[in-house]
Amino acid sequence: QAEDGIRDLVRSRGLGDVYKRQILRCVEILYDYFHENEASQLIILQNTVTPPVHASVINKLSANIQSFVESNIKLPGMYNKDGIYRVLTQIIISIFSLNVKESNALNETGKIEAHRAGHAYMLNWVNQSS
Repeated sequence: QAEDGIRDLVRSRGLGDVYKRQILRCVEILYDYFHENEASQLIILQNTVTPPVHASVINKLSANIQSFVESNIKLPGMYNKDGIYRVLTQIIISIFSLNVKESNALNETGKIEAHRAGHAYMLNWVNQSS
């Protein structure tokens, strides 16, 4: 059984709502990590808008996000699914980076904007794959 029965409710609630909720949780997972680890904010988020994160770290983060999303909702078949999740992860981290640069700290504004951008990106891919 998926979290809160989401997989069973996909059709009745509308795909956009389900994706939106899952992307928000992905953003929250990354937000909590960076928010609770000040050293990570200083080293990764303040360096550049596109953080100099080693590919293996991005791959691990994106694999975790992909696993979380796919355990809760059934997505249509997508070409290069691993790449889609790597881009989603980069979008979220880049917005967090910009948020830290502008506010000197990771805050709710960064979380909201990362959610908005991540949701738009995933919804675009779902619509292209349908």
